[in-house]
Amino acid sequence: MSRALTRHQHLDPHRKYLLRKRLLRWASAGPVYMPFCGDGDIAVGGSKDGALKHETYEFPGVYADRFVFGADLDAERVAVCRKRIPNGDIRVANCDFWPFIDIDTGPIAVADFDAWAEPWPCFRSFWKSADKADRVVMFFTDAHRMGIMVDGTFVHPDGTKTEITNLTDRRAAFHFYLSKFVWPWFEEYIEPYRVVDKMRYLRGMLTYWGAAIQRG
Repeated sequence: MSRALTRHQHLDPHRKYLLRKRLLRWASAGPVYMPFCGDGDIAVGGSKDGALKHETYEFPGVYADRFVFGADLDAERVAVCRKRIPNGDIRVANCDFWPFIDIDTGPIAVADFDAWAEPWPCFRSFWKSADKADRVVMFFTDAHRMGIMVDGTFVHPDGTKTEITNLTDRRAAFHFYLSKFVWPWFEEYIEPYRVVDKMRYLRGMLTYWGAAIQRG
């Protein structure tokens, strides 16, 4: 089960915003799937007045003009998100599984897997079950480099796990995690879609990246 979000949902929120603004220029019309939605900050922005009862910050929203299909394990935060995003279907759900199997969402144009630690089970279930637009923009937050460096545990995006005991191999997997392991797997997994643009940044051991993909 993917980890529920803590109260400190966003680190360097402005960098998250810039990543999304850069790639959303590729996005077609249509709804956004937002698992791990928390309070809905990515969709509608952060709060300056403290109404959400946690530290406040300025964070412009990026999905206010789209219908939002959102989900999170935290019922309290889902309740807040529903109030902030009236143009949406926000559910308490385990995001490792597609939460909207009971309805027709229409083609999803944007999917934002801001999971902090583990986006891949959620992504795989989305890719298997969701109706997707011909052009989709996706974002990922991934902490698996942490496990590689701390104890050599390498959780691959396909769900398999290996233990890297050699320090040199561990460092190589850590530094080339995205370019040698994630991106090649992702490009093969999404066929017949292809990547038309992508962007990434690192913050400590966390990896933030996004891709615009096109069918055919």
